Amino acid sequence: MRASRRKWNVNLQKATIMVDGEPKQVKVAARTLRTLKKQGAI
Repeated sequence: MRASRRKWNVNLQKATIMVDGEPKQVKVAARTLRTLKKQGAI
């Protein structure tokens, strides 16, 4: 096992979502962004 241990980083994106009726800017993973778009939160 000479290979170095690879670290898988999260693909973070900035997104503006509505939280309690007001827009909030949050950092979410790309996969989460896709899920939120499907649910209509964005």
